[in-house]
Amino acid sequence: MAIVMLCRRRSNVLLMKAVTNVTNFSEEVLLTDEKTFQHTLRIQQPAFTLLTSEYIDQPALFASIRQHTPTTRIVLCLLPDAANPSLLWPLLDNLDIDVLCKLPELNECLTALAEGYFYTSSFLETHPAYVRPEPLPGWDSLTTSERSVLKLMAEGYSGPQIAQMLFISPKTVENHKYKISQKLNVTGGPGSLVKYSLLHRDRLRTLFKEASQTKPTARQP
Repeated sequence: MAIVMLCRRRSNVLLMKAVTNVTNFSEEVLLTDEKTFQHTLRIQQPAFTLLTSEYIDQPALFASIRQHTPTTRIVLCLLPDAANPSLLWPLLDNLDIDVLCKLPELNECLTALAEGYFYTSSFLETHPAYVRPEPLPGWDSLTTSERSVLKLMAEGYSGPQIAQMLFISPKTVENHKYKISQKLNVTGGPGSLVKYSLLHRDRLRTLFKEASQTKPTARQP
């Protein structure tokens, strides 16, 4: 899986390199010349391409990418010097892009894409029509320990693996899973909570991200 990136100023190239350490892509090409970039895209047909907000006023460039490399997903990275949201959104409405992220989110965004996930930027919350989604029913009642167990479940880890990673006994993990099921109203057999965590994985990822950026509100066990 390859990604080809375009950044106009070399100072911004350094910024991008400073915040990323993704190794899941088989090939990463970072260019500053637009013609070389478009030629490389047509030859390589990469899974992803990333452009910085330096090109936000060039909708024709994005349209050209879509036309000549239709299977390539287009990522737009907003640099710190980008205009305020009220001025950006009218420009974004003219761009054919698949994924949006801010520079501080770039590493997390590329990691998610490389692992096959969709990335949701916090910048979307600045849209005038944005409505914050309600948390999953029962989410606020989970303790910090229960959330830690649920997070690892959503990432595909088994009970014994979770116990080892959290330095607790397998029995404690099972107790947490039982309480989580009760609080989230998950009913069914032993695998029901696993299915629930995978079904709501994207929503849980967002909730865990929000929790890590704010003062913890979960109760300690």
